[in-house]
Amino acid sequence: MKIFFYFLLLLLSIAAVITGMNQDQGYVRIAWDGMVFESTVWMFFVFIGITFLGYKVLRWLIALLLNTTGWVVPITSSSRQQRAKRQSVRGLNCLINGQWDNAQRLLSKSAEQGEAPLINYLAAARAAFEAGDSDSVSEYLRKADKSVSGAKVGVGIAQAQLQLSAGQFEQALATLQELRRKVPRHQYVLKLLKQVCIRLNDWDQLAELLPILERRKVISDDELKDLQQRTWKALLERACQRNKAEDKEEDRASAIQAVWDSFPRQAKHEVSVVEVYVRCLLKLNAHVVAEKVVRETLNRKYDDRLIKLYGLTAGKDVKKQLALCDQLLASYSDNPEIMLALGRLCLRSEMWGKARNYFESTLKIRKTPEVYNELGRLLAHLGDHQQSTEYFREGLALVARSDVTKYPIPIAKQPAA
Repeated sequence: MKIFFYFLLLLLSIAAVITGMNQDQGYVRIAWDGMVFESTVWMFFVFIGITFLGYKVLRWLIALLLNTTGWVVPITSSSRQQRAKRQSVRGLNCLINGQWDNAQRLLSKSAEQGEAPLINYLAAARAAFEAGDSDSVSEYLRKADKSVSGAKVGVGIAQAQLQLSAGQFEQALATLQELRRKVPRHQYVLKLLKQVCIRLNDWDQLAELLPILERRKVISDDELKDLQQRTWKALLERACQRNKAEDKEEDRASAIQAVWDSFPRQAKHEVSVVEVYVRCLLKLNAHVVAEKVVRETLNRKYDDRLIKLYGLTAGKDVKKQLALCDQLLASYSDNPEIMLALGRLCLRSEMWGKARNYFESTLKIRKTPEVYNELGRLLAHLGDHQQSTEYFREGLALVARSDVTKYPIPIAKQPAA
C-alpha cells in the first residue's frame, strides 16, 4: 500500500512539473563580479540536481578509494578500526585453535587500536599463559587494567583464573582476597574463593565462607550440603590429629570439643558428622563424652552407624547403655547392629552368656568378620580355644572371600590344543 502511495505521489509531482513548464518557463539571472548566469527556472533546478548527484558520486568514489587503500595501509580512523576488528577475529580464532604465538601477536595489536582493548588484552594474556610466557601475562593484565576505567575486578578475576590453572593456589588466594575486599558480594569471586580453599584444604576460611555461600545462593543446595559436611568433618579430623606426637590426649579431646561447640546446630544433627566426632573421641579415650553424644543423637534419630559406635563406648553407667539398646531393639527387632552393640556391652558387664547369645543371634541374621571376631575373643576368654579358633578362622575366611570379590584374580587362559 505504501509503495502504491509513493508511486502515485511521484506521478502527481511529475505531472505538476510538466504542467508548470508548459504554462511558464520562468527566468533566473545570477550576476556576480562581472559574470552573469541566465537560465530558465526549470533548467536551474536540473542544474542543481545534477550538481548534487555529482557531489554524492564523487564522495562515494573517494570513500571507496580510501577503504580499498585502508586494507593495505590504514589511513583513516575508520580503516584502522576495521583492521583492528579483523585482527581481533583472527587472533581469537588462533586462540581457539591453540596457536598461542599468533594469537598473542594479533590480539595485542588489536587491543592497541581496536574498540575493545580490555577483551583483547585479556585474551592475549590467556594466549601468553598457554605459551608459558609469564612476563607477557603480567604485562597484558597491567595494560588491560589501564585500558578501561573500572576494570580492576574483571582483570583480577582473569588473573585468579590463570593462577588457578597454573596451580598457583596461594597466589590465587591472595588475588581473590583482595577482590573480595573490593566487591564482597560478587558471586563469581566467592565461587573461585571456594575452589581455592578446597584446593588448599583451608577449612577454617571455608567454614567462614559457608554462610555467605548459602546466603548469596552461590552454589546449589546439594553442593552446599556436601561442602558443609566435608568442612565439618575435616575440621574435626584435623583437631584430632593436631600435634599428635606432643599434645596429651586430654588436650586434643578439649580441642575437638571446642571445634564441635563452634559448629551450628545443623552440623550437630548430621549423622555423618556426629560419626566422625565420636570416632575421634574414641581414639582419644574420651568415652564418656562420646557415649553422651551418641545417646543424645540416637534419642533424636536412629542410625545403624551410631548404634555400632555405641557398643564401643565405655560410658559411666553401662546399665543405662544396655537399657537404651534394649529399648531400641524392641522398636527395631532383629536388627543385627543393635544386637552386636548389646553383645559388646554385655562383655563389658561380664555377662558372658548373654553376650554369646547376642553374637550368635547376630550371625543368624548377618555374618560379618566383626561378629566372628567378638565370638572368638569371648570363647578364648572362657577357655573354649577350639571353638574360638573356629570362629576366628570363619572370620578370616569371610574377609578373604570379600577381598576376592572386590579384587578378583584373573584366570589365565589355557593355550589352545
